[in-house]
Amino acid sequence: MVSEKTSITSFVAAAIAVVLAASSTLLPLSGCSKSATGPSADSSQIVLLTPKGGETFHVGDTLKVTWKVQGKGLTDIAAVDVELSPDNGKTWGLYLSVSSIFPGTAQWENFFWKIPSTFDFVGTTITFANDSQCLLRVEQYDTSDPNQISVTKSQFTILP
Repeated sequence: MVSEKTSITSFVAAAIAVVLAASSTLLPLSGCSKSATGPSADSSQIVLLTPKGGETFHVGDTLKVTWKVQGKGLTDIAAVDVELSPDNGKTWGLYLSVSSIFPGTAQWENFFWKIPSTFDFVGTTITFANDSQCLLRVEQYDTSDPNQISVTKSQFTILP
């Protein structure tokens, strides 16, 4: 008969093994020479072209968001999300009134956003006017691969 202590110990050991196996593809382990965070030769990369950061826009302007996908694994990018941060990257949201953008659609690599003065997001009103800490990012839908996320190089400003 297996004791309760042995069963719990076995369960914990199995759970740790599963977590380590899953995370070893994401985090380099001590003593390993291969970095899991670098791009693979077959991966694709998103490069945000505009906005670059440092620009000033006004409420009512149309902001052109352009990006390109490059690399050998171009089919890795099934869809992208264009997200805005009004607070220098502390929070990100789909404030641009669009869900994921798919290759082959008119908005692919060439998205236009008319800047509103405010936006309601999950019950919270976000004010864009007089915001000098805006960042924008384009990312592969549901990814943690840093090659498939591209962010403006610096903040941009939205004025009334």
